Amino acid sequence: MIVLYPNEQILFQKEAKITIRVKLKPGKIEGKGMFYITNMRIVFETDRMGILTQFTLNEMHGYRKVKGLLSEKMTIDYQRSHSSDVMLAEIEFKGIDEAYRLLNTLTNSNTTNVTIIDYKNSNYNMMNTTSTKGNNIGKMDDLDGAPEWVKPWIEDIKFTWNTITRPKELGLISDDDEKPWEYFDYYVMVIDRDFKNYATLVNTTKFADDFKYKVAREAYRMRANFPYENNYTYDSNRYWIGIIKGAYKDGSDELVGININADSMSSFFIYSPEFWYRRFLTVVSDDYDYEEDKPFIPITEDTDERFKTKLLLLADAAKKYYFAVLNKDFKIAESAWQNISEIYKKYDTDTRWLSRTGKYGLLLRYAIEMDKRNIPIPIDIKRSPV
Repeated sequence: MIVLYPNEQILFQKEAKITIRVKLKPGKIEGKGMFYITNMRIVFETDRMGILTQFTLNEMHGYRKVKGLLSEKMTIDYQRSHSSDVMLAEIEFKGIDEAYRLLNTLTNSNTTNVTIIDYKNSNYNMMNTTSTKGNNIGKMDDLDGAPEWVKPWIEDIKFTWNTITRPKELGLISDDDEKPWEYFDYYVMVIDRDFKNYATLVNTTKFADDFKYKVAREAYRMRANFPYENNYTYDSNRYWIGIIKGAYKDGSDELVGININADSMSSFFIYSPEFWYRRFLTVVSDDYDYEEDKPFIPITEDTDERFKTKLLLLADAAKKYYFAVLNKDFKIAESAWQNISEIYKKYDTDTRWLSRTGKYGLLLRYAIEMDKRNIPIPIDIKRSPV
């Protein structure tokens, strides 16, 4: 069983076979064991040799599902940050579609720079985008084909941009037939996933049954007036923080935060102060290990110098952000947040820069709103050297 990092959760695991190669070079490594997908990384563990390979989501270059008559495989191209070799992992297991959908969700949510190649019946379609959903959504009727449960929530919200012509305007290759309402469906799926991932940390049973639809509606309203883009050359993050009426089963309301940006399926939600605190720890810990007071990713003698510089700069900026927010020194927190954004802009992909900037930004804005409303930070676990 793999050892999880702080705030890491296993989202998918399955017994599988694996073949690993250095692309375009002879030789291979084969093994049998357990294939894991977590909210942070991909891991393959064998009984005899332990972890055979692991890599973070943003180290993937592409992934494909390959279905034959007798087998199902997922192939993943990846490159570790400390290596010049591009690797190819072929993983054979049952449940390819489930794992593929999960990777779609994770890469859209984390906005990692991944090219999706989908093989179907020996044919394939290469999509030169960072998202497999949303780049070509819709027809002129926003509700065309929408399930009945969706219609009441969005029938009064009309897209101000044409989802059919948008891919052509951006020069994208697309042959899907998705529709505007599928944004709402996607947001509901994201909320369901968040509730599942945080179920052991936050009591999600207190929320009303229709709470997720109310949150998804506000996100859908934002996207309806905000066309997605292809090149992310500016900070396009947008934020909404407001009260959701009847958020809980007892009829009480709740403060909710939403972030989207120019990436079509971007979405980051804060559902309550308790969720805010858990999200706060998760986002910060990706850059700064607040329990050990060091960068989250270990630095070794083999760490590439540029990557090492990135880790050190992010850890320092995230540390300042972490303490400033907890101490409610929001001017310093805002300065640290801007610094974090600049570092990601310089050292990472544009999509990841947008995503990380938006998450840190929403967390800060929500903290300010909590302070204005005299809502205390719900700290109930040991926190680092404050």
